[in-house]
Amino acid sequence: MTHGVRRWIASSSVLGVLLCSGTSRAQDDSFVAALDQQARTSHAGAARIGEPVRGIAGHTDWSASFAPGTCYLLVGRAGAGVRKISLSLFSPDGRRVATEKPRATSTSIRYCASWIGSYHVQVKIDGAGPYLVGTYVLPSGTSKVAPMPMDAAPPLVGSPTVIPPPLYAAPTYVPPPVYVQPVYVPAPVYVTPVYSPPERRTTIIFAPGGGQDYCNSSIDCGSGEFCKADGSGVRVCMGEGGKGDACSSSIDCGFGMFCKDRGDDYNVCM
Repeated sequence: MTHGVRRWIASSSVLGVLLCSGTSRAQDDSFVAALDQQARTSHAGAARIGEPVRGIAGHTDWSASFAPGTCYLLVGRAGAGVRKISLSLFSPDGRRVATEKPRATSTSIRYCASWIGSYHVQVKIDGAGPYLVGTYVLPSGTSKVAPMPMDAAPPLVGSPTVIPPPLYAAPTYVPPPVYVQPVYVPAPVYVTPVYSPPERRTTIIFAPGGGQDYCNSSIDCGSGEFCKADGSGVRVCMGEGGKGDACSSSIDCGFGMFCKDRGDDYNVCM
């Protein structure tokens, strides 16, 4: 594992705040050089990891990844306006493992990591002014703590929470939709039938003597006769059904007789 520090504050933005508050670039470089000198004076061979954390607020927090079996040095240095500065370190399970009482302008913490994981660092100040906190790794052999396995974990606090592995469901095959080309079916054509009247035969009726041959009603005919259309639009007087009398149907004839075509378009009762 690399000895990296994951900071919650962007050093460049904080540096901009420091410069705007009156701290020049040269003064900042001098401030960092004094911090490094303070670390080397405390422990020879201390090597800084990355850029220092800069701040002007009442407190600043960030996380750092420490390798088990390696010793680290946290050094804090305050500028003008800060009356006291203090440091605290918390293990991955949330326990405070190191702290330094507030001092006027500088403070430091030496800690040899026992567990793999992310440690929490907190700096507090009394007053208002700039400060720096640097993280340094100490030379090998400094630690009296036996290195822990890389897969070791800190002691559990409370009941462990069992997180089941995610369930992966087999994908269900969905066939692509089938598009059917519609077939145009023309609407049926309905033809209105033409009415053809049945063929009609025109029969010329010759009325017997007695009464008028042509009539408009029965009052134009003689006794026992009636007026009837012959089928061609001509009305004639019909007898009451004597043999040989003209007829157009059997109803024009007497009992036991019928109307018969004589063959010359002349119908008589037979």
